[in-house]
Amino acid sequence: MLRSEMGTQKNFRLEVLDEEETWSFFEKKVGDDVKHPDFREVATRIAKRCGGLPILVETIARTLRGKPIHSWNDALTRLNRSDGKGLPEKVQSGIEWSYNQLDDEDVKSLFLIGGMVSDGYLPLSDLLKYTMGLSLKLFEGMDTVEMAYDRLQSSVDKLKESCLLLDTNDSQTFKMHDLTLDVARNIASRGQHFLSFGNKNEFKEWPNKELLQKCAMMSIDRINISELPEALECRALHLFKIGSKDKSLQIPPNFFKEMKQLKVLGLTYLCIPSLPPSIQSLTSLQTLCLDQCELRDIAIIGELRKLEILSFSYSKFKQLPKEIGRLTRLRWLDLRGCPELEVVFPDVIKSLARLEELNMYNSFSKWETTEASSNNSGRSNASLSELKHLPKLTTLGINIKDANQLPTNFFSERLKHFEIIIGDVWDWDADKTSKSLKLKLSQRNQWDQGLETILKRCEDLSLDVFEGVKNIVYQLDMDGFQRLKKLHIQNNPEITHIVNSYIGHTWIHSHAAFPILEELSLRNLVTLECVCSGQLAIESFRQLKIIKVQSCPKLKKLFSLSTISHFLQLQQIEVVNCNNMKEIIVVEADHPIEFHGLQSLSIGGLSELACFASNPKLHETSTNSDPMQLFNDTQKDFVALGVKQKDFLALGAVNTVVFPKLENLELSSLALNKLWDGHFSERMSWIQNLTSLIVDGCDGLSFLCSSSMAINFVQLKTLGICRCQNMVKIISTEDAVGNLEKMDKMFPMLETLKLEALGKLETFCTSETYIKFPCLQYLDIKDCTMLGSFIINSTRGKNVRDPAGHHLFDENVGFPNLEQLLVEGLHKLTTIWHHQLASDSFYKLTSVLVDSCPSLIHIIGPGILKRLTNKCDNMSSSGFIPSLGRTSLLRHRRYLNYFIAILKRYSSMEELYMGKNNIFAHLKTLRLYGMENLIHVWKDNSHLAGPVFPNLEYLKVEDCGRLKNIVSSAISFSNLVQLEVLECHGLKHLFTCSVAKSLDQLQSIIVKDCSRMIEIVASSDDKEDIDDEITFSRLNEMKLSQLPQLKGFCSRNYNVIFPFLTTLRVASCVEMNISVDGTLLNDSKHEGVVLMEDEEEDDDKDYDNNIEGGGQR
Repeated sequence: MLRSEMGTQKNFRLEVLDEEETWSFFEKKVGDDVKHPDFREVATRIAKRCGGLPILVETIARTLRGKPIHSWNDALTRLNRSDGKGLPEKVQSGIEWSYNQLDDEDVKSLFLIGGMVSDGYLPLSDLLKYTMGLSLKLFEGMDTVEMAYDRLQSSVDKLKESCLLLDTNDSQTFKMHDLTLDVARNIASRGQHFLSFGNKNEFKEWPNKELLQKCAMMSIDRINISELPEALECRALHLFKIGSKDKSLQIPPNFFKEMKQLKVLGLTYLCIPSLPPSIQSLTSLQTLCLDQCELRDIAIIGELRKLEILSFSYSKFKQLPKEIGRLTRLRWLDLRGCPELEVVFPDVIKSLARLEELNMYNSFSKWETTEASSNNSGRSNASLSELKHLPKLTTLGINIKDANQLPTNFFSERLKHFEIIIGDVWDWDADKTSKSLKLKLSQRNQWDQGLETILKRCEDLSLDVFEGVKNIVYQLDMDGFQRLKKLHIQNNPEITHIVNSYIGHTWIHSHAAFPILEELSLRNLVTLECVCSGQLAIESFRQLKIIKVQSCPKLKKLFSLSTISHFLQLQQIEVVNCNNMKEIIVVEADHPIEFHGLQSLSIGGLSELACFASNPKLHETSTNSDPMQLFNDTQKDFVALGVKQKDFLALGAVNTVVFPKLENLELSSLALNKLWDGHFSERMSWIQNLTSLIVDGCDGLSFLCSSSMAINFVQLKTLGICRCQNMVKIISTEDAVGNLEKMDKMFPMLETLKLEALGKLETFCTSETYIKFPCLQYLDIKDCTMLGSFIINSTRGKNVRDPAGHHLFDENVGFPNLEQLLVEGLHKLTTIWHHQLASDSFYKLTSVLVDSCPSLIHIIGPGILKRLTNKCDNMSSSGFIPSLGRTSLLRHRRYLNYFIAILKRYSSMEELYMGKNNIFAHLKTLRLYGMENLIHVWKDNSHLAGPVFPNLEYLKVEDCGRLKNIVSSAISFSNLVQLEVLECHGLKHLFTCSVAKSLDQLQSIIVKDCSRMIEIVASSDDKEDIDDEITFSRLNEMKLSQLPQLKGFCSRNYNVIFPFLTTLRVASCVEMNISVDGTLLNDSKHEGVVLMEDEEEDDDKDYDNNIEGGGQR
């Protein structure tokens, strides 16, 4: 809620804003300040930190208007570090103002309690457990759990209307922005005697005795606590919730002794071998939550006779003891997510006569059969028949492995909410509704009135084998499944139709089938011939948004002309592995078919598919032998046949299928020669809305599309082409005449491009003009073994090559915003970058990965060198492998900070590069792998103006058999933290004495399987006047293994000191003598040093041989 600018008492509501809306709102309120480059970066971060809360955006923006930059930086710091007390005054008052506008004190209490017991997110069912147990005024007159839940939901809605809770798509959650959470806890702590630790609060010590005595509610949320007091004296405490990061935290025996008034107890994330005896003192306890715990002996819970709510959700324990049967007041038992629960003692559930909710979803399933239950002497577990003795049960979550275990008419009409699984074929579904049934019936006689009652009231229904059922609607629910929102059918060998109007013809016209169904999924239905046949009642399927069809081999089409009007509102269509499907839709109408709501289309594995939409009239007339194409323009087809325009309508030629809102298109394993006709037409204008296009395994394609089509992908952000074995180029430019001026504007919004396993790909395209990808940030090219230049200049006739051979990028292509580049499996490639490059390209690269390019001579050439060394003074970055990582920067200019050269089987490369500039100034990680001819990481005679890799922190060199030395006078290792060298058989030492002296930051050395290595530090050095003492001042770990020639660390008479070494592991170094009397160490920091001699190194093994004492070697 925001106060009106008119000075009146009128309030208005703003929804939670997305990131773009937040920035627009912030920019409007703060004025022209954000246009200044010094302000814009910090402004965007402040706006983002507001999390879409209009109150915070409004308050902060107005506060910062006209303020100097240091005020902006301080505001950002406060937002980042705020704990509710450090918020700027206007931000706090903005949230509190909204809180104070609530006219219902009970809703206010709910807001504060919810902030206490959650970290900002909590399922409403869990919130109900905590609040119901407190006997809040909010729930007065609510006689059932269901009524209390309804009251809770209506109160949560009020909080959402006040912008105090986030209004998410999930209506069953309590979600609060972290800044609102801070304020809620601040308010609660001021006047309500609430104490809350967690969500950025550091628990240092227990509050003083006086504060504890007054405390009414306390929540400690997953904080490291070394130990609990012997007894916590909180005589006024009504709610206590604790969760520890350390599961080994022990609860002292008398811990609960002084909590006589406690009504709600929550213990989470704890390992509890047995509950402390003092828990019996909690005679007023109504709610006990032992969630996400490891439990063993919990029999003492049976002494808590006033308990009404008992929860073990997502805990690990094996049996529910018989003492639970004493809890005759219990109304809610939650055992969901306890798959290790194997024993529920007989008659325990039967004894809980007041039980309203029993949730055993994804939990106990070893129910006794009816036959076993008739013989009590042989029964060791609960029976389903016990549930018939629970007259108040209205909510049930249960898993039954076999329908034969069901008693006759087991399910009662009293059940209002249920999550029921019957059968052994189902996975647990986190995205479930409150009325869901998953059913497998291998025998028809297992179907009874109880099951029929539940099925008709379902909102989410999944069916597997169902003996004797061929027509879903006509045989299972003659009312047409009026309540069903989701339907999934799988593995049924008999179903031929979902709806067949030819059976019960009169009925089907007067009853709507599936009127509110939103999602339909059909999988592995081997006899399914048609989804719907004949005429449907008007309201049938009108709410359907998603349809997924997989592995239905008899299905020849998805929609027929008679039913298509019921499916035009679909938002997602997915059809996979239907081997006989020839078209998605058959059309004969005299008007275009428009899927006006479709946003995502995925079709694949349809070996017989000829096109998306077919027209029988066209087929009767056609003699056209053009290659099959997926999306055709029937008007063009008729023109090709010589049909006059006046005859189009009579022949149904205007029925082209269009998708005006389609954003995501995925095509895989289709036997097509074309996706589109060669020329763009008005009827194909829907491709201008595509944001993602994935084509995978379409071997009939020799190119993706023509250039006239490509220039219309104006919104495309993601393009992936994979495993199309006959694709020679991505874009065909044979029709480029007349489009040359537009070629450089292809894919103007493309951000991600992936080309993978295209065995015949020669180039992306040929062009007479320069082509720029202005927004491309991520480029992955993998296993395209024939790929040469990315763009070939068609005016030169052949690919332009540098003297060394094939290059990938040159001046014909531009990537001004490229951040991450992966190049793998390009066998023809001899160099990545030509010396002539587009003037604005590659300056923003932050990550490069090169792998398995056997012809590559060098990675870094003169054309790219300067661009990769671009400096930036103010930045914070972290780099990762392109497919996994992100780079976070504070300024607009970027530079390469993470370079991975994972290079396999390079037959020509002998060095990375010999340059003349101070390069890679910000590089922190370098990996070299499989470079079998690499001799030097960097040559000494490079004549550089400054050191190479001055900020390198991590270096790994592996499987470089000819490498003679890692170090070079040109390379600086002053910031190196970790060094790993493996399988480098040409190395005789790691580094020289002079380099060793500079390793001030080195913490870890790992050397393995270097057969010729004699010593770690070379005994000869180019600087003979070096001091005779070398100190590895930070080295704490050294692992040496499989070094058969290693004599020692350094054979020269140097005093080598390791003051902080704590771990030394040596394995299979037969020539090396390690003294265990302290000759390697000389400092008191060596205790715990581990020595392993002549064994294979095992990181998971504990080693018992310790080096003690100190000294030098």
